[in-house]
Amino acid sequence: MSVRKTLFRWHRWLGLIAALPLLLISLSGAILVFKAPLDRWLLADQVALSASQQGQRLPLDQLLQLVHQQIPGYQVGSWELFDDGIEADRLYMIRFGSSDWFKAYLNPYSGEVLRQPVGLNEDFSDWLLQLHYTLLLDEQVPGLPWLGLTLGLLSAAALIVLGISGLLVQRRWLQNLWQKPWHARPSVGWRKLHRFSGAWVSPVLLVLGITGGYFNLMELIEEVGEDQHEIVSHYLYEPQLPLQQLYEQAQQQWPGYRIHYLLMPYESGGQLVFYGKYPHANAAVEMLASDYGSSVWFNPHSAELEGSFAMPTADFGVQLTDSFRALHFGSFGAFASQLIWTLSGLLIALLAISGCWNWLRTTRLKHQPQRPYQPSDQPSDQPGRRGA
Repeated sequence: MSVRKTLFRWHRWLGLIAALPLLLISLSGAILVFKAPLDRWLLADQVALSASQQGQRLPLDQLLQLVHQQIPGYQVGSWELFDDGIEADRLYMIRFGSSDWFKAYLNPYSGEVLRQPVGLNEDFSDWLLQLHYTLLLDEQVPGLPWLGLTLGLLSAAALIVLGISGLLVQRRWLQNLWQKPWHARPSVGWRKLHRFSGAWVSPVLLVLGITGGYFNLMELIEEVGEDQHEIVSHYLYEPQLPLQQLYEQAQQQWPGYRIHYLLMPYESGGQLVFYGKYPHANAAVEMLASDYGSSVWFNPHSAELEGSFAMPTADFGVQLTDSFRALHFGSFGAFASQLIWTLSGLLIALLAISGCWNWLRTTRLKHQPQRPYQPSDQPSDQPGRRGA
C-alpha cells in the first residue's frame, strides 16, 4: 500500500473518531468568538451599562467596600475591570466556608451590584465555554475528574493531524483546484466540498488546534498538580487595602500600561496581582499581545510592592504563548478577524459532517451488489443523448 493511501486511511479513521467532539468544539467556538456582544444581548440589564449608568469610575477601594456590603459572606477572588462605558465589571467571588467560585456583575460608576453571585456556568455563554473546553465531562464521570480536559486536548491534537494529513493527501488535487469542474453527482459534490473547505480552512485549523491544545494542556497540568482547594473562611486580603493607590502605583510602572484584571489572593500566602497590557514597539507583536501579559504584584496585607513583569522584555517563547489568546479567539483584527474565525469554525463543523457522509456513502456502495452488464450501458447514437 502506498504512503498516500496509508495516510488517507489514517486521516479517515481519525476524522471519524474525532468527528463528534470536533463538531461540538467548532460550533461552540464559532459562537464564542462573539461572547462579549452575546452576553450584552442576553443579559442586557446585568452586563450592559446604559447611558444613565456611566460616568467616572469610583476608586477601587471604595468599590471593594460597596461589594462587601452588598454581597456579604463572600470574598473577591478576581476582578475583571472595564472602563468603556459599555460593560459592567465582572467579579469572581468565593463563598466563605467553601472553595466554590461564583460570578457577579458590578457597575463601576455607581458601585451598584447588578447581579448577585451565580454559578460560573449559569449563563448560556459560560455554559457554552465549558462545553468548548471540557465537553461538559469534567467531574461528571466518577474517578475521571479531568476526562473533559483530556478529550479536549486529544481533539486539538486530532485537529492538527487532520489538517496536515489532509493537505498532504490532497496536494495533487489542490494543485489543480481551479482546473477540475464540479460534477453534479452528490457523492462527487460532497467529496469536493470536503476537499475545498479543508484547503481554505487549513491555516486557521492549525492555529486553533495548536492554541486550543496549549490552553487545555496548561489547564490539565494545573488541575492534576493542584492539591485539594483551600476552604476560605475569612478574607485572605486586608479589607481596608488602599486598592486605588496600588492600582495607580502599578500603572506607573511602565509608560502606557493599562490594567484589565485584578487577581486577589484565593489561597493562604497568595499575592494581589494587577494584570494588564504594556504596549510593544513592534506593531505586529502589539496586535497579537494579550491584555493580561504584563503584571505587578503586591503583598495583600502590607500593600508592599513585591515585583513586576513586562511582557515586551520577555523572550520569544513567552511572547508567542501570550499571543495564543488573540490567535485562538480571533480578537487581533477586530470584527474582520472575528468573522473569519467564526466562518472557520463553521467550516470545521462542515468538514466533520462531510467527512462522515463520504465514509457512509463509500461503505454503503461497497456492500451493494454489482449491477450486471446491460447493452443500454453503451453510449447512444441518437441525437440529443449523451455520446452524440
